[in-house]
Amino acid sequence: GHNYCKPCLATHYKLKILDGEVLNLTCVDPNCERRIPDKEILQLVNDEKVAKKFHKFKRNALLTMDKNVIFCCRPNCDGYYYNEKRCYHLCAKLQCNQCDTRMCWKCKQPFHGYFLGCNTNIDISYYKWALLRDIQQ
Repeated sequence: GHNYCKPCLATHYKLKILDGEVLNLTCVDPNCERRIPDKEILQLVNDEKVAKKFHKFKRNALLTMDKNVIFCCRPNCDGYYYNEKRCYHLCAKLQCNQCDTRMCWKCKQPFHGYFLGCNTNIDISYYKWALLRDIQQ
């Protein structure tokens, strides 16, 4: 082991967690490559809010590595869709596992229908937005 004070270690790992660095946390000693187990880090940090963030960030980081996962496009939703059938063009319409928002696999935006292209939907949304604000196009 190395000699570091617990409050310093707790602060170090808390900052790592709050920055979203939750995969493969290692020892603070630059000459040591020991991976610190999650349980040890959470005991050291000893903060319920930080622990919740740790679990959420870790879940999201692991899901992000899977190309068959799409996170919900709705703000403040932690849901996602897992494409277990591995179909990408035929399964264009997806549904969030938490809020039931329907989204497009290709553009990752709210579902716009099968016959309206992805960019067309974004253009229409922009024009509606711009019209309400008297913006020249």
